[in-house]
Amino acid sequence: MTRRVFRRLGALLCALALTLTLTTTRTGAVRSGVYFTVVNDDPLELNQETMPFMSGGQIYVSNAIFSGIYGKSLGISCAYSSVKQTATLFNIRTALFFDLANQTTTDNRGNTYSERAVVKGSYVFFPLSILTRVFDLTYSYTATSTVPVIRIKSASVVLDDATFFDAAGGYFASSYAAYEKEVTSATTPSVTTPDVDEPVVYEGQQIYLIFTVSEAEETRALLDVLDRYGAGAAFLMTARQMEEEQDLLREITGRGHALGILPAKDGGPVTDQLERANDALWAAARMRTRLVWLTQDLSGERTAVERAGYCVMRSTADYSRSPLTSSTRAENLYSHISGISSRSHIIYLGQDSSNTGGLSSLLSSLSSIHCRLLAYRETL
Repeated sequence: MTRRVFRRLGALLCALALTLTLTTTRTGAVRSGVYFTVVNDDPLELNQETMPFMSGGQIYVSNAIFSGIYGKSLGISCAYSSVKQTATLFNIRTALFFDLANQTTTDNRGNTYSERAVVKGSYVFFPLSILTRVFDLTYSYTATSTVPVIRIKSASVVLDDATFFDAAGGYFASSYAAYEKEVTSATTPSVTTPDVDEPVVYEGQQIYLIFTVSEAEETRALLDVLDRYGAGAAFLMTARQMEEEQDLLREITGRGHALGILPAKDGGPVTDQLERANDALWAAARMRTRLVWLTQDLSGERTAVERAGYCVMRSTADYSRSPLTSSTRAENLYSHISGISSRSHIIYLGQDSSNTGGLSSLLSSLSSIHCRLLAYRETL
């Protein structure tokens, strides 16, 4: 072991052992169907929404294990779209595609699997068996003094099970006591009196935002902001970008956003570029797009593009020269939208990297007047 690993091991043991000093409230009986989840050396919070469950002899685990430190620890990312009813799990080598509506599971090599994902509330749950096979993970099922623990492990795990559970016994006992108290108190309903003095004004405008992808990390930053507000958008990528950024394709489509192909002036015949882009999109996410954005230099290709069966995108306002670099810019765009009675706006904002400064401010303002931010569709 390196010194770094020894330091990490020592820190983990100290942190886990500290929980043994906590005062634990014992309950008279332990609820059935309750499980702790641990990803490598990090326990997940015990709650009903993300708790694993058993069905048909299978253990199902929540997509919460692929977020934050847990996803980084496993080296796996998850993109879930409740709108499109799809979920994608992926790392640098492998991808699993779950069609939740049609109940199919395939991978990036075209293989099909019998295991299916399940949606419960706002989370999607995956059979643990397929995760361990496809992504080279292991797991253990350990009974404790309270409830069983399902520990999912990758190659980066530090503590073996014996060491981990020796140190973490107090943590599991105290966490279960807190969970039991919370569940019990939740049975007493609370009543909230609605505020009738300020009626809600519903504007109901439909907003379609369009961005050009510049850098993958900038795009991911925008995706995170859009997710916080439940907003959809469209992202434009060249054929070359789609071929080189397979993970990003899966993230964009998996989060329910639209993808448009952006032909390059020096990229060869436009229809060839469209085919290349869709081949890359199919390889990454098992889907295709008919949306195409033509720059001014390529506007003469419109007829050929439409004859090839594609849909040329349009905008009602071009803000690419005045992107959301700040909250002030965002307020200017908000004033433009709220001052027009049109039921829908299609706004092109240019490169994603130019809009990170003010997008959150714009979405906050639009949500206050109940606008719907949607992904671009062919029928617009």
